[in-house]
Amino acid sequence: MPVIDFNAVVAQFQEGARAERLARDPVAWVEERLGEHVWSKQREALASVINNKRTMVASCHGSGKTWLASRLIGWWLDTKDTAPTETRIITTAPSWNQVANVMWGYVDEVRQKAGMPGNITAKASWTFPGYKTPTAFGRKPSDYDESTFQGIHATNVLVVVDEAGGVPESIFTSVEAITTNANARILAIANPDDPNSYMAKVWREESKKAPEDRRWNLITISAFDTPNFTGEDVPERARTNLLQRTPACAGAKPTPAGRPRSSLSSPTSARTACSTSEEYSCR
Repeated sequence: MPVIDFNAVVAQFQEGARAERLARDPVAWVEERLGEHVWSKQREALASVINNKRTMVASCHGSGKTWLASRLIGWWLDTKDTAPTETRIITTAPSWNQVANVMWGYVDEVRQKAGMPGNITAKASWTFPGYKTPTAFGRKPSDYDESTFQGIHATNVLVVVDEAGGVPESIFTSVEAITTNANARILAIANPDDPNSYMAKVWREESKKAPEDRRWNLITISAFDTPNFTGEDVPERARTNLLQRTPACAGAKPTPAGRPRSSLSSPTSARTACSTSEEYSCR
């Protein structure tokens, strides 16, 4: 009879259990695969993407929102079939610099840290071995028309709209058209300082509804929510990279509910609550 290596069997079982656990938990994936810390509001945003088809995050500067979105992209690709017929990720933003150099700079960092396969090009696309079609890609501003996303169909579609306050309604409409199946998700994130943007319109309309009736799950990240204001325990590197308390903040106090006096209840008030400038960050 062949000799059974029970240690190998146990190790295989444990690895399978770990893979299943990480596939359900993007926070654990970031912490274990990348060795990075996810602070409380970032955890809330990741949980929202798991549990809601549409998540909209209105955030202050310096909260790590684009960093967070790139980690979500890494988790999505590492825990799902990377065949472009099964999984697709599309990112967009108001400018090519925001797409290629900001978001996709972070995405490539994730690929390298996690040791994930495939190749990321300067054109912001990620193609995996064995396929000619990229599984994930970013769109530049000149692609902004109603046909941009036509023909994109897969079981697991994730769309990340970065700096969503500068993205027009036509792109949101196109995004909705390719995220109709059960596993599809949309994450829209921004420093929402334009009250006339489409994101601001959506936020105002959705915030009037009871949470259970909303199409979008709304999350705000105020300056006063960030670890350097709350005292939340985070690694020193994270604390250094997050929004800092400035001398102008010394006398600033949040409301009893933990929000700054100028609340983020709608993007129209975000400028007074979210800017990193001393003039606005602590009001």
